[in-house]
Amino acid sequence: MHLALKSAMSRIPYTNKVGETLGSIADSAAAYSLRALNGGDPMVARVRRSSDDAEKDFAASDVSGGALVDWVNEDVVTYQSDFSAGTNGWTLTSGDEVSTFTHSTNKVVLEVAATGTNSNRPVIVNSGIIEINQLHSISFSYNVTSGTCIFNGYFDGGAVDTSPQETLSGNGVKTFEFLRSSAPSVLALYFDSSNLFNLEITDIQITQLTSNGHVTTWYDQSGNGNNATQSTAGSQPKIVDGGVYLGELDFDVNTEDYLEMSPVDGKTIYALCSSNTADTGSNLKGLLGSSLSTSFNASYIFFSPNAGPFNSYAASLDGQVNDQAFWYLNGENKGSGGNIGTYGDVVSGQTMLHSFEYAANDPANNWRVLGAYFDTGAAYKGLDGTISEIIIYDSDQSANRAAIETNINNHYDIY
Repeated sequence: MHLALKSAMSRIPYTNKVGETLGSIADSAAAYSLRALNGGDPMVARVRRSSDDAEKDFAASDVSGGALVDWVNEDVVTYQSDFSAGTNGWTLTSGDEVSTFTHSTNKVVLEVAATGTNSNRPVIVNSGIIEINQLHSISFSYNVTSGTCIFNGYFDGGAVDTSPQETLSGNGVKTFEFLRSSAPSVLALYFDSSNLFNLEITDIQITQLTSNGHVTTWYDQSGNGNNATQSTAGSQPKIVDGGVYLGELDFDVNTEDYLEMSPVDGKTIYALCSSNTADTGSNLKGLLGSSLSTSFNASYIFFSPNAGPFNSYAASLDGQVNDQAFWYLNGENKGSGGNIGTYGDVVSGQTMLHSFEYAANDPANNWRVLGAYFDTGAAYKGLDGTISEIIIYDSDQSANRAAIETNINNHYDIY
């Protein structure tokens, strides 16, 4: 375990503050959050870590107390080779023209038989064996059978990182940590060709020290068992990024992230979310959608770029949305009442608490997509931003509005 990094990672206190629980205020049809909405210590999320695709359930206290981050960042051996079956994908890509890289019993041999310049230093590489933007540790056993070998470092996309540079002689084990910050996921080991040498490498092991955590299931805390799920790894929102807990679910529009639920009949919706970008384009960024089909007769709530910054909208082709909306933007109440429309600019990173009130329930437009909606032809319209929690009620909650807002604000300090 890389203790220096892991001890420095933030621990965000997500415990309930004073006031009623949301469950004691009113029963919800579906409720998704990383905090305990109804008291106790419920399971809030099932998480997949990117280092080995292992999955595990986490309660609210695990998320806030650091158990989630500790599990995601467990040391995982992601690659090892004893070269018993060949070079195992390692190749010599450049170096002095008379350099050789061969396989012998349980080892690979790098031989430099003529001097060269640094630009001709020999490089052995293996593709696709590390995860970009994660901290790794590598160790390899070596035996310098002749000459002097200088281990010159590794390649990080733009230049050679020479921080682990070391002169190797005799036999031993070289270990160092590295962070590959740019694609592709290639590990390249550089050696100095200004000396004649013969180097045998008998073992290589790579251990991943940090990881991403992706939510495969966001558990429904309403008691109705309508969990929001995503089985496709590439479309799962993040909860841990590069080993650091985000405190919310981060939806990436570039990887088409979203979660799917069984249809939820929602008349009142509270959503605490933010946008990652202030987009000047025309693409709509979905927050909630009611259909995964190719039809377009569906309800949807989305962010829409409007003359630059994001604004908040909700829409439905059948006119279902028509009543009460407000948001809080970093402490400022942006409006309420009337059709859901624009109540001020939304820019990157601002936290917004939305309330959506519907005139009537419409089973044909029940919500089933979280973090996106689907347009004609099932075209994906995804959120490029975060969701901290989203609560869906199947009844009018006007009388409870102040209590619900207070409960959410007591926890998140929005305004």
